[in-house]
Amino acid sequence: MQFKNVYHFSFVLILFTCMTGDAFSQNINTPENFPDPKFRAIVEEFMGVAPGGEFSAAEASIKGGMLMCSNRGIKEMSGIEYFHALKFLQCKHNDLKNLDITKNNALNTLNCGRNQLTRLDLSHNVALEFLDCSSNQLTSLDVSNKSTLRWLRV
Repeated sequence: MQFKNVYHFSFVLILFTCMTGDAFSQNINTPENFPDPKFRAIVEEFMGVAPGGEFSAAEASIKGGMLMCSNRGIKEMSGIEYFHALKFLQCKHNDLKNLDITKNNALNTLNCGRNQLTRLDLSHNVALEFLDCSSNQLTSLDVSNKSTLRWLRV
């Protein structure tokens, strides 16, 4: 690409910067992404940031390990979908009515017992080995395609 003048070069540089600085690199630690303040506080601790501190979707997507948030009075876990590499999630004994873990593909252990869940979609959790979803209000649970599942408590 040949630039006619310095203005043309500046325009192309600004355009490139805007295109690469997308939402994946912006701060996602907001009440819109994590509406439950109790869950948001746990996520901030998990991410290693101060209360109200910043982290991006890219940083969250590679954060693996264990997220422990049992007995915290959490009503909603919106934002959990950003943690694609999460291996272990313990969120038992809360006030959860919904739990969307369809984007948490690396999840191998889930303990979501003693909530108020009526539905649990495990179709995308191909690595799941341990599942405790007891003491909920589930009417059905499909684990038929879970060949990795070694322990189940319903």
